[in-house]
Amino acid sequence: AEISGLTNFKYACPVWIPNNNQILTITDVAMTLHGAGAASTNITPAGGFTSSDYWYHTQLGHWLIITNGLDVPQWVDLSDLGGGAIFEDLAGWPTDTRCSIIENFKNHLLAARITRGGVYKPNLLKWSGPIQLDDTSTNWDITDLTDNAGEVAIEVRGRDIQSIGVIGDMAAIAFDQSMFVLDYTGNLRPPFNLRKTPVADGAVGPFSMANVGGALAVYGLRDIYLFNGHAKERSLTDNRLTQWLYDSVKIDFQPRLGFYPAKNEIHVLCRGNSAAEGDRSLIYNMAMDEWYPVPLVEPGASGAVSFCFLGPRLDGDVKTWDDLTADGSTWNDLAGVRWDDFKTVAGDSVFYYVSLTRGEVIALDQAVGDVYFGQPLYITHGRFELDDVYDVKTIQRLFPRIQGTGTVQF
Repeated sequence: AEISGLTNFKYACPVWIPNNNQILTITDVAMTLHGAGAASTNITPAGGFTSSDYWYHTQLGHWLIITNGLDVPQWVDLSDLGGGAIFEDLAGWPTDTRCSIIENFKNHLLAARITRGGVYKPNLLKWSGPIQLDDTSTNWDITDLTDNAGEVAIEVRGRDIQSIGVIGDMAAIAFDQSMFVLDYTGNLRPPFNLRKTPVADGAVGPFSMANVGGALAVYGLRDIYLFNGHAKERSLTDNRLTQWLYDSVKIDFQPRLGFYPAKNEIHVLCRGNSAAEGDRSLIYNMAMDEWYPVPLVEPGASGAVSFCFLGPRLDGDVKTWDDLTADGSTWNDLAGVRWDDFKTVAGDSVFYYVSLTRGEVIALDQAVGDVYFGQPLYITHGRFELDDVYDVKTIQRLFPRIQGTGTVQF
């Protein structure tokens, strides 16, 4: 259902606010925060913005920051939404500079894919001075010796900076055929050490890395793999899917990766080169070490889905501790609670897809039945029981999957 008459969504992302998580949507003309039910808040910049199919966001505490590479990056104070806060130019940002990637790292902002004075700087990485909780401006002046803003041109062969991913005290700076890392030192100038890793692969686009807890999942030039900040930890496709995947996807649609912690799943969104296929989405279950496909809303040559992300569940279908103890506060109150009360609930987060051609934000349905397109929801494994008989037994493991056509959230 449409909210406030908005259609034609170009981008959406989660906005994490204590006790008030929301989703930001961007159309050609409006930027809107959506909460539970039909609640929405217009936070469009007073001077408008340049319409774009490309957007990038990051959140640093109560500051939500977005960029499209065409305008000065915008930020909004999420702690002052009740006071009428809207997106404004990122205070302190150099007026002649644009960026297509902006990320937070240890209270600094990192910016890449820089255009300065109308000249594109493909290998330039900039960082701001540290941003404190009550700051209302940022500092990017590299000549200010009282602060530690800085920049570095990373000279490598190949394409420009592709993506930035953060793991603890490390920020991975990915090119298409190499991987660099910023190690946080806490020193005044510079606050980071830059090093090149031995990884002979990189990433292919701004959204091709996802933090999976202690490592980054990376859609690289040659492989989908885990990167631990020092080396390639392991391949996720392991030659089983690599050749099929890389031989059959379009290279003009850069893949999107997302991580679903509650299900320990990595979502990979790409686009097939077959005229009949269009969008292709795969999910890798890290616990099961298995890949499986997701039926998307609108297959077709033009492709429909442009972005995917994990966001807060807004439909209210979340089981909380208060729900279970509504009649009291003792363990006896839970005596009648069964697995059926929980099995259809995915928690307080859900995975969303953004459809450009349909102009919709779609929440994926979670499969809880016994079949997936006629196939059992179980994976059967053979194993040896090392007893006196040495017989082979089969076991079945429940393997949750996505099914259905999705629910239109907005």
